[in-house]
Amino acid sequence: MFDRMGRKVTLTDVGKRLIGYTEEILNTYGRIESIASDEKEVRGELKIAAPESLTVYRLEPILSEYRKSSFLTGKTVFIVPC
Repeated sequence: MFDRMGRKVTLTDVGKRLIGYTEEILNTYGRIESIASDEKEVRGELKIAAPESLTVYRLEPILSEYRKSSFLTGKTVFIVPC
């Protein structure tokens, strides 16, 4: 997805094709976060299916922070590759 030439990094053709989808995902995440912040207390079970690479590099830090601030129960959270 990236080409590195010395210190310069550019997108490959595949990277250029994926950038729009990536922006869409991040925008959707922002909208979800905004809607969720409107609630005083979020209840229920959260299930997320995602590729392992996304789980490890993007979701794990987010879920760790969410766990600290939002979980009201002592339930264990499992991150299972799909």
